[in-house]
Order: sequence, then C-alpha cells, then structure tokens
Amino acid sequence: MKYLVVSDIHGSSEYISYLFRLMQIENPDKVIILGDMLSLNNECLRILDFIEEYKDKVILIKGNCDFEWYFS
Repeated sequence: MKYLVVSDIHGSSEYISYLFRLMQIENPDKVIILGDMLSLNNECLRILDFIEEYKDKVILIKGNCDFEWYFS
C-alpha cells in the first residue's frame, strides 16, 4: 500500500496545488494529513475541495490550527 503523508498546509494555495499534482503523479492508496490543513483565509476552501475529491483516500488528523466544526 502506498501512502502520501503531508502536514501544515495552512490553506496555502501553492501547497494545495502541489498536493493535487502529487496525487496525479504518485496515485497513493491513502493520503494522511497530519493536521494544520486549514487557516483563516479564503484559500482554505481549496483544501476542502481536495478532501471532498479524494474522500475515499484521505485520513485526517486534527491539528492545533484546524477548525473544530470540520472534525465534528
């Protein structure tokens, strides 16, 4: 099984774009996001799009900067 492990995206548009490209290149079985994926900016909606698109592959671990409502 192939895993892609990322952390501390903080809603960065650049990192999210890179993550989408990595998914196409590496085609992992699972993506583990080790927290701090969101931030208080408009770009955080892109990471939510990523999670929705790859929901069968994504494992989320809440970080100290993540919103409580998403993990409820």
